[in-house]
Amino acid sequence: MEENIDRRKFLRNVGLAGAAGLMAPSISGLGHLEPFTRWAGAASNKDVEPSWLDKPPAECPVDTVVAMVLENRSFDHMLGWLSTDEKYMEEGKLRYGKQFKIAASNNEEYRNQKGQLVSTFPITAADTDGNPDRICGYTTNPGHGWYTGRLTAKKGFLAPPKNELNALAYYRAEDVSVYAELARRFSVSDHHFCSLMGETMPNRQYFMSATSNGAKDNPPVTSPGMWTQPTIFDQLTAANIPCRSYYTDLPISLFYAGAAAENTVSMNRYYEDAAQGTLPAYSVLEPSFEGPNKANAEWPGDINSAQAMIQSVLDALMRSPQWERSLFVLIHDDWGGFYDHVAPTNFPDQRSSKNINEDFGYSGFRTPALVVSPWVKRGQVSHQVQDHVAVLRFLQWRFLGAPAQGPGRGRGSKWWLNKRNRYASNLGAVLTATSVDPDPEFDRQRKLPPISPTCFGLPLNINEPTHSPAFSDLINRSYPPAKQPWLKLA
Repeated sequence: MEENIDRRKFLRNVGLAGAAGLMAPSISGLGHLEPFTRWAGAASNKDVEPSWLDKPPAECPVDTVVAMVLENRSFDHMLGWLSTDEKYMEEGKLRYGKQFKIAASNNEEYRNQKGQLVSTFPITAADTDGNPDRICGYTTNPGHGWYTGRLTAKKGFLAPPKNELNALAYYRAEDVSVYAELARRFSVSDHHFCSLMGETMPNRQYFMSATSNGAKDNPPVTSPGMWTQPTIFDQLTAANIPCRSYYTDLPISLFYAGAAAENTVSMNRYYEDAAQGTLPAYSVLEPSFEGPNKANAEWPGDINSAQAMIQSVLDALMRSPQWERSLFVLIHDDWGGFYDHVAPTNFPDQRSSKNINEDFGYSGFRTPALVVSPWVKRGQVSHQVQDHVAVLRFLQWRFLGAPAQGPGRGRGSKWWLNKRNRYASNLGAVLTATSVDPDPEFDRQRKLPPISPTCFGLPLNINEPTHSPAFSDLINRSYPPAKQPWLKLA
């Protein structure tokens, strides 16, 4: 991303929060934003690309939505290379015009606690699982909690006392080949923020319910039914719209009380449903969270395991009779403490506060967000400012008849779960293709590098919750681990 030199120097010295005013044009301002898609090629807000959101929801060709939420990676950490990907940028400019651009960067510097400038640096997928002198040798997980994130936004990614150089690491395109092909072939969002400046569990709650119910970080103990707020599963189920959560080894949906827990099945069934064309209107795929081959992309796990799972579930979807009516969205729950050069933003929220230390409207940093569908244009970049709740907003529009954009008239209680939900952007803005693209042209049989468990067992200070006896007993009795066919891909 081309930047003014003075701006770059300023960011080095004051961190991100102090430069929010300078960054405002890049993130379209703070506070409530009328939802829109600044597609790559739009010269101004007036040049919004027409999408299926402009038509009645019943006319939308997508009736099958599949979502997968992975762990702990920032946008620049995973996709910063897009700004210098010559083929991608050249084809994008030819396709969308001279305004084609993407907010990505692998060329940043931050001050460490000694005041020294430290540059971001590349790693390879192999480094993260097999080279203890590089990434696995670090003894701390980059800080990404409620208060640590606020310190990072104010003073930089090396400011938290326990953060080490791995916070400035990034992957190259060849190291994340599945992500690279999806970004080049389908649609990527360069202004997708995690919902709040916090860890995994509260962000995953926003993904399901547009709130964390006041939770700022991971709970110390997890128990079945501990989250009682209404979810998108409750809304869809009440309207007789089928939805299902497919788990691999840890069914997070069981933490909810209600329809999410009641519609939890093994990942084995996902492959059966996809093959038979019986996927529900909305599917949530939960990756493997435990063991040496976990595929949730969590630091310091092997990113190749996550890529293999993405490739496997997409292969099943693309072979499904439902493919031409489908939308697959891949996001990461939080930024994991890794650097990102765009400042956090603010969203209207039922727990907003003028005190930043209590403000649930204050987002976390950007995370990767990819939309795969035969109804998105090739190589499209969405600049829409959004968070995880954008997925809920699309589902509510498509299946429940909610307004496509804006808060709607009145309180709108029949549509919205809460204030954050009511003012959310709509993920469906990326559906800009006017006819189906039947050939995904996605290499579904690529051979990825071997998966290695080298990183596991190291004394990393990861704040993971423990499971209550009731939850462990429930899992052992009724939810055996699913097969992991993607392991054969690497």
